[in-house]
Amino acid sequence: MKSKDAKLKDLHFIPRCDLCLKVAALSQMRCGSCNGSISFDYDKKLPIFDETKSGISRFWSRLPLVNPDTRITLGEGGTPLLKVDLGHENIWLKNEMANPTGSHKDRQISLAISHAVHLGKKLSAIVSAGSTGLSNAAYTSRAGIKGIVFTGESARSDRVYPIHILGSEVIRVKDDIDNVIDKLTELSAETGVYNSSTARHINPYQAEGPKTIAYEIYEDMGCAPDWMIVPAGGGGTYAAIGRGFIELFEAGLTDRIPRLVGAVPSSYNALEHGHNLGYQSMEEIKKHAIGEGIPTILAKLAHVYPPDAEDALKMARKLNGYFLSASDEESMDACEFLASRVGLYTEPSSGTSIAVLRKFLASGAANKSDKIAVMVCGSGFRETVTFSEKRPFTPNAINLDAMLENITL
Repeated sequence: MKSKDAKLKDLHFIPRCDLCLKVAALSQMRCGSCNGSISFDYDKKLPIFDETKSGISRFWSRLPLVNPDTRITLGEGGTPLLKVDLGHENIWLKNEMANPTGSHKDRQISLAISHAVHLGKKLSAIVSAGSTGLSNAAYTSRAGIKGIVFTGESARSDRVYPIHILGSEVIRVKDDIDNVIDKLTELSAETGVYNSSTARHINPYQAEGPKTIAYEIYEDMGCAPDWMIVPAGGGGTYAAIGRGFIELFEAGLTDRIPRLVGAVPSSYNALEHGHNLGYQSMEEIKKHAIGEGIPTILAKLAHVYPPDAEDALKMARKLNGYFLSASDEESMDACEFLASRVGLYTEPSSGTSIAVLRKFLASGAANKSDKIAVMVCGSGFRETVTFSEKRPFTPNAINLDAMLENITL
């Protein structure tokens, strides 16, 4: 490990503690001196875009990749940006469902597992109720290392079965999902098992992945949008996309940074509540638990204590952003609306973005000329059981002779 960390001076990035500003080793997930979270200083003389690479490796100069040519990849990134008519003339949907496992988490887990392999790790563990666990299973399989996914006790069998098929061990834990995340963090520190959690204070390497969404939106639009609506369960994606647009601005590539609107479940809206009350710390969030034990179909966004709350709240203040919430029913309605109007079949948690878009447009916050990007992050094909249980559907059954009279406009 010494020899690997000795090469730090030759890299294009430096891991550095947020608090004491000391340089961290490549093997450290938190500062060894003060236990602060780690961020990365990049060589800003390097251009953000490298067209000699493919996928998210094109942005290697702003990612903590030791070697972009050996990155563990399944072809993530480069997802479509679709201009659509959803009640405003300048709306673009970033279709993250087109990633290999059907969600934006592939961008993060590619970086995490690449880091794990660089460190020589043979096992990656993660806590996930859905997308991240599926992604971790796929990328550990691709890397040829073992994967373990811990889920909550109520995790549906149809949701975790693909994780099993991809070769990872699935273990249900009888406790709140946020407590399970904390426990795995402790165990990882004790055992040296690689923790791929998508919370920056646990794994800073994965946290840089969603920045690439900002780069691609800028690239495809030819500018930065005025607004962007982002699903904000744990808060990490919201904060990272903000960092991505800030980096584009600092590089002189755009003259504006979008205001970010975080989409959260109404029953687990700690970020909305915290932002409205001016909270800045996790301690303040924890004083007012919101959503504990409340059943919701928006499980992938349901955090009583969003693990990246501090980063998300700080980014909202910095970019004059905010958070809006939507209910289960509003999100399901939005899924049907999007499917029938655009042809995209998204999961309920991603439907929250569309539900919030509708509320945002109704509020009149956007001018007619404003450009609005909306992130649609997870495929509905993985959640068909949820849809069919909540909104059952039985096709009509007819005789062969009746087919003609049923073919109507």
